[in-house]
Amino acid sequence: MLKRNFLLALTSACALRAVAQPINISNLSNSGNSPNLGNLAPNALKPYLEVTPYKADENVVRIFFSPNCIYSRKYLSFFKNLGSTLSAKTSKETLFTPTTNVVDGLNYATAFAAVGRFHPHYVQNFIDASMIAAQDKRVNVFSWGGIDIVGSAVGFGRSKQLPESLPLLVSKNRDILIRDVKQYQAAQRALRIIGTPSVAITGTYIISPEFTLGDADRFSELINAVVSMTL
Repeated sequence: MLKRNFLLALTSACALRAVAQPINISNLSNSGNSPNLGNLAPNALKPYLEVTPYKADENVVRIFFSPNCIYSRKYLSFFKNLGSTLSAKTSKETLFTPTTNVVDGLNYATAFAAVGRFHPHYVQNFIDASMIAAQDKRVNVFSWGGIDIVGSAVGFGRSKQLPESLPLLVSKNRDILIRDVKQYQAAQRALRIIGTPSVAITGTYIISPEFTLGDADRFSELINAVVSMTL
């Protein structure tokens, strides 16, 4: 069994960030273009959380998600498009990162690390299958039995399966994968992530849906605007 003594004492995924407050979003554009952050009043709350720069992510857009989180799934298509756009037009790297906490997440994060390290072309398929399993099929994707189902994509309409058993792959590469999960947790702690989905831009600016009061269009506008601001 994998050691659990390096888990962060974080709250469960999909929970809202306690320090976040609703903001006045009247300054965000309704035209469909990116909002002009410079138009915000000097004393207005910024429409993002700014943290001490996490240098390891200075050229990264990191997307924190949980397979159980309905909002992670709701915005998944946007996140995928964002990653494609950034890889095609900028030097920024987009990284999906599962959250972990003291209740669950370690097994799933380790399996995710295994897919990312040894079968990177399957990562998006794995995320999709994980969310279908957890949210539609009621599979416990934090158990090894559930993870094995996701890896084989049985019953989820997936044409591609991982070429090997995920539990076996993790077992064979346990030490290196634990180090990968520790890096996920280091980023989660440094960026002060306690809810999903959260988008961390260049290791400094953190955005989640509550900053736009759940407005999906303005959430995507805000992310695009902050990304543009950091180019």
